[in-house]
Amino acid sequence: MKKFLFTMIAAVAAVSAVNAADPSIGGDIGISSKYVWRGLAFNEDRVFWPDVWASWNGITVTGFLSMDMTDKNTAVYGHNYQSEVTDGDIYLDYTRAFGKINGSIGVNQYFFPGYGKDTVLYKDDYGPVTEPYLKVGVPISHVCPSLVVDLDVPDKNVKNGLGKATGAYISPKISWSKPIGCATPTIAMSIGYATKAHNSFFALVDDAAGFQDFTTTLQTVIAPPAPLADYATLTLSCNYSYLLNKKLRDAGYDDGHFWAGITVNMFRTITCSKGDAK
Repeated sequence: MKKFLFTMIAAVAAVSAVNAADPSIGGDIGISSKYVWRGLAFNEDRVFWPDVWASWNGITVTGFLSMDMTDKNTAVYGHNYQSEVTDGDIYLDYTRAFGKINGSIGVNQYFFPGYGKDTVLYKDDYGPVTEPYLKVGVPISHVCPSLVVDLDVPDKNVKNGLGKATGAYISPKISWSKPIGCATPTIAMSIGYATKAHNSFFALVDDAAGFQDFTTTLQTVIAPPAPLADYATLTLSCNYSYLLNKKLRDAGYDDGHFWAGITVNMFRTITCSKGDAK
């Protein structure tokens, strides 16, 4: 998988070198009331989500961390993760428009530095997972239907349920977005399907393939007055996710979650041709 990752980086860089645009850099500082991912709650209380990114001509590289802000998970995992990083992600994405179709291809690398300490649940079984993905969207006015396919490839040393199998998570989605003054609200709905290997690894439940979750999101990006709008925005979000998978519910996972978040987004474009930045 590492060879695939490096090969894809080289291929994307070669394609993007033609008619290259100015690069941009940025970072986000966010707080979420819960950590819910694909219908599963990894933390029922507040988490701190910082990230940094760099983008150039369709290529975006992002580094993301998740830190528990409370000791909520102590009883669940047998370890107090308050103020500790529980997982970190590295994303490589290439997005391009093909006529009226938007396409993205990329790789996510998930790390779990918090697990495998003195935890009751995961012990030494949790290792990094590489997730190649493909996304296709067709914007129609303010509406955009899309489809995302994620493949989960575990590290060869991982011992738990995923083993050497490759899992998958498939998610059709539809969203509506329209600028209104200084704000851009977005309403989105998605439904996810997970394979047996996916849930064996991430949920530690065997033979749980099926429709995973139904998730709705209301998000608003607010731009401050100029000139700050050229450097920062504020994102507010409210979310609800219902766990459709009965086997996961029977295994003890909660069937519904509501959570909200606030994120400060910062960015800057580097105009290499003029030797300065804006």
